[in-house]
Amino acid sequence: MPSIVLGIYALSVLYAYLAQAKVVNPVMNIGKLRPLEIWKIDPVLSLIFLIITSLLAGLTINAIAALGEMGWKGLLLNELASKMGLLKASIITGVIWSLWHAPLILAGYNYPHHPDVIGLGMFTLMCIVWSIIFRILIRELSSSVIAPSVIHGTINAMAGLILLTIPGDELYTSPLGIIGLASSTTIALIMMLVFKGKIKIKE
Repeated sequence: MPSIVLGIYALSVLYAYLAQAKVVNPVMNIGKLRPLEIWKIDPVLSLIFLIITSLLAGLTINAIAALGEMGWKGLLLNELASKMGLLKASIITGVIWSLWHAPLILAGYNYPHHPDVIGLGMFTLMCIVWSIIFRILIRELSSSVIAPSVIHGTINAMAGLILLTIPGDELYTSPLGIIGLASSTTIALIMMLVFKGKIKIKE
């Protein structure tokens, strides 16, 4: 399951290059962190350690933290998708999910440069796309909310590393900006094609 997050990371780097956005070797940024300079820790080893610990956090503590949210989200997705199809259910769930986080977004948590309706609008689009991914995971791959919780926890854990690699205004970068949206949408489309015929896309 964490391979989905790694796929989004890789696609984000690819799309950033294609868009001629700034892409930085994360080793360079990690090497500038003060503790590493003091303790003389090799930046490459630090990057490997960061990736491993991020994946482990996504599988454990972050997944547990996301489990409650995925509980109501997964139930809502299943109920709506069974009645109106994947796309409509994902739009409705995505909007509700976004509004659930609206106080944080407007306080500048995810989009510190855009603590406004623009940031909230981008987050809403992300929530809709991720609702598609979560629904397919729940319905076709795991029959539970555990897998989506792991993915949710892993993307949260990997967010810092992705931002180190593609720095800039969070509205345009990844994982929650335009580049991240393009990458996540690509993953969602691939999953929809793979499970075509097994899921009710629309009513």
